[in-house]
Amino acid sequence: MSKKRIIILLGVLTTLLPLSGFPGSWRSFFTFVFGVAITGLAFVSYKNKEVSGPLENKEDSFTENTSPLSSVNKFSAPEETLSNHSEKTPEVISSI
Repeated sequence: MSKKRIIILLGVLTTLLPLSGFPGSWRSFFTFVFGVAITGLAFVSYKNKEVSGPLENKEDSFTENTSPLSSVNKFSAPEETLSNHSEKTPEVISSI
C-alpha cells in the first residue's frame, strides 16, 4: 500500500475513533499512535521528494520562437510617430 493511502486510512481511523466506543485511555493511545504515524509518513514522503529534486515539467506550455523576425513588425510604432512626438496630428493618433 502506498504512503498516501496509509496516510488517508490513518486519517479516517482518527476521525472515526471517538465513535468507536473504546475507553478514554485507549482512544488517547490510538490518537497518539495514529498522529505519530501520520506525521512520520508525511515527513518521510517530504524528505523523499526533497532528495529526488524538483519535478521537471517535460511539457512546456510555450515554445521559444527561433524563426527570424519579419522586416515589418505590426506591433511597433511607425518611424514618423517616434520622431514627431510634439506634433500629434490626427494621422499619427489614428496610426497608434
